Order: sequence, then C-alpha cells, then structure tokens
Amino acid sequence: MSNSETLKFAEHFAKNHSYEAAQVIENLPTEASGEFLNAISDRASESVLAAMLPYHAAKCIEAMRSTPAARYLADITAQASSRILRQVSVETRQKLLAAMPRHKALHVSLILSYPQSLVGAWMDPAVFPLAAHESVKNARSKITDQHYSHGVIYAVDDNNCVRAAVSLIALLQCKNDDISLKSVSSDTAAPIFASTTVGKAIRPEIWGNHDILPVIDRERQLVGVVRYGDLRRATGTPPSKNFTSHDDRNLLGITESFCLGLAEMMKTTLEYQPGQRVAQDRVEKE
Repeated sequence: MSNSETLKFAEHFAKNHSYEAAQVIENLPTEASGEFLNAISDRASESVLAAMLPYHAAKCIEAMRSTPAARYLADITAQASSRILRQVSVETRQKLLAAMPRHKALHVSLILSYPQSLVGAWMDPAVFPLAAHESVKNARSKITDQHYSHGVIYAVDDNNCVRAAVSLIALLQCKNDDISLKSVSSDTAAPIFASTTVGKAIRPEIWGNHDILPVIDRERQLVGVVRYGDLRRATGTPPSKNFTSHDDRNLLGITESFCLGLAEMMKTTLEYQPGQRVAQDRVEKE
C-alpha cells in the first residue's frame, strides 16, 4: 500500500471513528500527532481533536502555528475548545482566542470564566432565544436547524430573561400563526444558575423528565443551555489503564499503525466504553 493510500485509509478511519483514533494519537509523540492532524482533512482533524483528552489535545495545539490551531478550535464546539484551552498557558490561550472568530471566542471565553466545578463550565452558550411576544409565524421564519439543534426555543423578555420554553415540534405543529411564542409554551423545568455546583446540579429532582435546561447568570439572563449527560460526564473519571507505547515518530509510522495494528491494539490495550470517552475532565476545585 502506497503512502497516499495509507494516509487516505487512516483519514477515513479518523473521520468515522474519532474516539478510537484519538486514543491512538494521544499515545504518540506530540510532533508526530501534530504532523498527522495537519496531513489529514480539517474535518477529520477537528473530530479527532474534540475527542482527545484535553491535555493531549492542548499539546498538539501548542505545537501548531496559531492560525491553523485557532481554526481547529473555532470549528469544534465551544465546550471542547474550552476544555483544551484550560490546559495551555494564559499567553497561548489569549493568542488563540484573539485569532478565533469573535462570536466563537466570546462563547469560549464565557465558559472559561467559570471554574470546572460549576455548571457554567459545561454549558453550551450557542443558544439563540426569540422575543416572547414574537408571533408563531415570525418565529418559524427565524429558526434554522443550526441555531435550534437543541430542539427547544427559549422565549425571553426585553432583559433576556427566560419567560417560556417551546419545543421545536410544538412550534412547527401550531396551527395559529398569530399567537405569541410564549402562548405555545411547553412544559419545562426551571432554569439553572451557571454558578450552581455540578454536584448539586445533577440531582434528579432538578431535571424531572428533561435532559436539557436553560442556564442563567446572576442577573437571571439566559447565557446558554446544559445537558444532563454533560454534567454526568463532568463527574466521571478517565480510563484507568495506560496505553501501550509506540516508537512510530513519523507520518508513515502513524498511518501504518492505523492500517496494520489498530484493531489488535484496540482489542488488547484499550479500556473503551462508547459514550463515556469525554468523561476525561475531572471536576477540579478551583
């Protein structure tokens, strides 16, 4: 198999099996890891970077030039970017934030302003509320799959305080185009403060039958949303086994490890459970 074919195979694997690929790359020397991420497509690199343990991802980011590093961080979720940036120096963090698109840098900076022991460190700031008095017709015209991927629309007043929560399905099925958004209010649990500790926030009685809650700041303004699963993972622990060492220090060695040894290595050395990979961040007392 030629080098180009090997790299193509490795890229396909990295794109479609990012968590497993991340576990392999984390065990490689930083320079080799960075070389591999730069050699494959941006989409594949972003998937793997987001799946890596923050410490290892940060080492790769620090070894890159600011422009590509900032691009990678901007294209993954704000939560993943913030976890990585917590592991780099303050100087590097500021430089990368300055190189990112402004809206993404603001989202990441907001998350970073909260210690990892608080809900704010695990929220998704990419929430786009609509005015509570907005008509159903106008609300439908403003929604996009990108902005409302959470499946819930939050209706806010002039102070950006949550007044109602409307499921996307309820909005689309509403037959009266002229009523206000808050009139289509769905059942929702109370907002949770960003300053709430993770330990307190995961109590079942807070969530009821919901898996996502609006997050508010001390002024009770909407600043994001948080999922129950993310908070549960925030209290998880990383895999206990150490990964096998590799001597491969060049791009060909990395790609060959994907093609020739990955299946057996995964079988014998990795303690991996689907859905639990991002449990790497222990809640730190800051």
